[in-house]
Amino acid sequence: MKFLTNLIANKDCLQDYCDREKLNNFLKETDLDGFEVICTGDYPQEIDDSKVIGLHLPFFNAWMDLYKGDFAALDEEYGGRKVWQQFYGGDSFDAVYRQIENQLDFAQQLGAEYVVMHVVEIGTTETLTGHFKYSHKEVIDALCDVANRLFKDKDYTFALLFENLWWQGFDFTDPQLTKYMLDKIEYQNKGIMLDIGHLMHTNKDLQSWEEAAEYIHKMLDKHSDLLCYVKGVHLHGTLEGVFAKEFYKNGVDIKEDFWQRFAQAYDYVMKVDAHRPFAHESIKGIIEKISPDYVVYEFSDKTMTKRKESVDLQNKYMGR
Repeated sequence: MKFLTNLIANKDCLQDYCDREKLNNFLKETDLDGFEVICTGDYPQEIDDSKVIGLHLPFFNAWMDLYKGDFAALDEEYGGRKVWQQFYGGDSFDAVYRQIENQLDFAQQLGAEYVVMHVVEIGTTETLTGHFKYSHKEVIDALCDVANRLFKDKDYTFALLFENLWWQGFDFTDPQLTKYMLDKIEYQNKGIMLDIGHLMHTNKDLQSWEEAAEYIHKMLDKHSDLLCYVKGVHLHGTLEGVFAKEFYKNGVDIKEDFWQRFAQAYDYVMKVDAHRPFAHESIKGIIEKISPDYVVYEFSDKTMTKRKESVDLQNKYMGR
């Protein structure tokens, strides 16, 4: 079992640990084996490639309309073609496809052991209202089609791990849908990156770490026949269910301008999905039950100094 932490491969995000020696010393000081990296912009040379164990693929939370070529829906959501072309980096789904394909090739070049792909569809208005356009199955079908095209006739050596979220798509609450998704993927080296915090968000009634642990065990038991596919865990948690329920109950004045609405949605997601340590000793038993190959401490700290505090705290509750 390898213990990692997430790292945004961007010099602005590295901040006070913007050199290779400091990053490697950080791993030693926190007893971690390496990083799961997501690239935003030019890849910093300060990162030691040998410490990159996983690569999180780029993602757009809303992509189904572009995939289906529904330009009228895109124009309505974004307020015009120029805006959504800017957002996606092109005028068709090929632009998104190429971005992911390039990152897959980069992962192979780095020697990464796995890549992570989101299985989700959620637009800005949907985020703010909780009302969805597509079903879980529709999103899974589309994602599987894209993944099978990306991996067809490729000789990649890394595992492809699908990450659960709490919106439309894969959320790890329905074992039949989970199995359906895995069965549709033709790439053999496949599995799940179970995000603990995202799983908690599927139950807005959770108010304590004890309740969260009980709920997680319940979902694991429902997936007992599929736990062998859980190759990795994104470890973090927040107890913001009450906030989320109040948010949707009270509603929000949704902005007409896309970028203002995007900022509203982003602000909500950052509040409900804060990526803090799972601060309870029950997490150790959860990880032991899953027995994944990778445990990724996934936190939102802006500096490596703050990250060390979070990792040290998570290590404490993991008994490390």
